Order: sequence, then structure tokens, then C-alpha cells
Amino acid sequence: MGKSNVVFCNSWGNSSYQWEDLLEEFLIFKSAEGKSDRTVLDYRNHVTRFFRAYPDVLCHPSSLKRSILAYLKSAKTPTTYNLRLQNLRVFFDWLMEEGIASENPLRRFKKKRNPGKFVPVNEEILQSLLSLPDKKTFSGLRDYCLILFTLDTATRPWEALQLLPSNCNPRSLEVTIPSHISKTRVSRTVYISASTSKQLRRLLRLRHPQWKEDVTIFCSRDGKVMKETSWGQQMRRYSLKLGYKVTPYMLRHSSATLFLRNGGNAVALQRMMGHTSMEMTERYVHLVEGDIRDQHAKFSALKRVVEETNRIHKIKG
Repeated sequence: MGKSNVVFCNSWGNSSYQWEDLLEEFLIFKSAEGKSDRTVLDYRNHVTRFFRAYPDVLCHPSSLKRSILAYLKSAKTPTTYNLRLQNLRVFFDWLMEEGIASENPLRRFKKKRNPGKFVPVNEEILQSLLSLPDKKTFSGLRDYCLILFTLDTATRPWEALQLLPSNCNPRSLEVTIPSHISKTRVSRTVYISASTSKQLRRLLRLRHPQWKEDVTIFCSRDGKVMKETSWGQQMRRYSLKLGYKVTPYMLRHSSATLFLRNGGNAVALQRMMGHTSMEMTERYVHLVEGDIRDQHAKFSALKRVVEETNRIHKIKG
């Protein structure tokens, strides 16, 4: 796609700018600030998506806000809305800091309340999912190991796909999530089960002898980093065979809820998932507490006693 002839006019300044050039400068600045590769990629994707939808808005400040409103309104979920708002707001803040813009049109926009609806997958579906990859092939074993690893550690898809062999110590059952691939920019250690360790060692033995240590663990067949979109597409293929939709993030959610249901500690889960605060982790806790509430309503011992007492009273009456 060729570059657009976007200019900032009126309150945006008198010089001509192209949004593509501004975006590249912004991304260089954010990388220099120490933002993670994932964060920089999110900036690129969201800002690009907005300007490709509204390529001429910067020369018409009066239409810019309407375009932003339309763009945000088209978001189908609170999560998507908040991601668009957050990434665009940071970009326009930078324009102000650079003296290119006199104000941020997103300054007064507020995030939508996100109820944090998590969709865990039941154990029978997960068992069926694990039976689908062809473990006789590298790709199939990779998929099997990646599903196992995510269920075992609740690691984010992006983080798992960036892991190198040097980050993994199968014998000590430890995997290090380095700070430069961590969403929070803080390194952490996750622990794996013996069964996951066994399969990871098997996968590492299948690596091409010419692949060096900079080739990721869960790479593509040609030794390249597997993208999140590719992993999502692969999960869609498995979902079609299952007859049940399972996404990479649903594996993370399922890992968290099953961890708690099996008696895991909420603080341990927070550290495992890489949450900076308990706020996100508590959503999983509330979900499990909701399960307990439903189970209590159905199976309370008192319910059985009361029903039996009422039955006896009716017979006597």
C-alpha cells in the first residue's frame, strides 16, 4: 500500500506529515523506552488499523474525533474497545510530547468496564483435544507439547511462542519466562510436570541438527518463530474436529481455573500467570467460587434433609 498524503492542519501544526512515518518514529521511541516486542507490535497493529480505516483524518481535526468514535464503537467487546483506546491514546500522547499535536482527542475517553468473562474448557474436551495432534510429526508433537505446556503453566501464548531451549530446564522441571518476552517486562519461573518435561525433551530431540539455540522451542517446521495468528489458526482446525471452539487463551483460562479447582493457591496462581496484581487473578477466584455456589445450591446436605423432613410431614398430614 502506498503512503497517504496525510497532513496535520490548523491546531495540528503547519507542516505536512505522513502517518506511516510518524508511526515508525513512535515505535522507535517506545522500543528505546524498553517496551516489550509484544507491546510495540500491539502499537503498530492498532495504530495502523485505525489509519487504514480513516487515512485522511489528521488533516481535518473536526472529523478526527468522529472517526475515533466510530472506530471505538465498532469494537464488539469491552476488551477490544479498551485495547483500541489504550493503544491510540498512547500514540496521540506521544504526538503531543513531540509538539506535533496540541491535544489528545482521546483524553476524556474512559475504558469500558470489563467483566472479565473467562471461558474454561471442561476436562473431557481437553482430553479429546490432546488426542488430535499427530505426535509422529514435528508439527503435531509441537502442538501437543504447546497445549500441554499452556495447561501446565497458564503461560500467555505470546510468551510461550518466544521461548528458547536455553529458557527450559526439563530435568529440574523449570522454565524461565525472560523479561524481554514477558508482557509485564518482569521475568518469572514457571514449573512443569514430569509428563510435560518428558514431551518437551522429546520435542527438543526432534529439532533439525542445523537449528541453533536462537530457534524457538515451539517453532514452525522451517525453524521460524510461530506467530500467534498461526497458532490460533491451528487451534481452529482442531476445534473443527472437536466440534467445540477452543482458542489459545482458553487454554490459559482453563489452566487457571483447574489449578484453583484442584486446590491451588491464588497467590501462587498470580505469580504463575505473571499478573502484576491480584485484580486479574481474583476474576478466576470468583469464577471458581461461582462454581462452588452452584454446586452448593444443587447438592447441599441441608437441602436433602429439609426435603426429606417435608416429605415426612406431608405423609403424616
